[in-house]
Amino acid sequence: MLLNPLNRRRTLQYNIPIMPGAFPIVGHLPAIVSDLPRLLRRAKGMLGNHFWLDFGPGGS
Repeated sequence: MLLNPLNRRRTLQYNIPIMPGAFPIVGHLPAIVSDLPRLLRRAKGMLGNHFWLDFGPGGS
């Protein structure tokens, strides 16, 4: 899975955790394209049922 190893900070947006591992500019898109089910399982295991993913500049 393609996650940024330098982005390990856990942050919140509107009191909802953001999945760590986003790359600058493209966000989590490399991980989403390569293996979305694995990314979602990992995020759920780390953060629970509700979390944000960064879809880069084109996504919200």
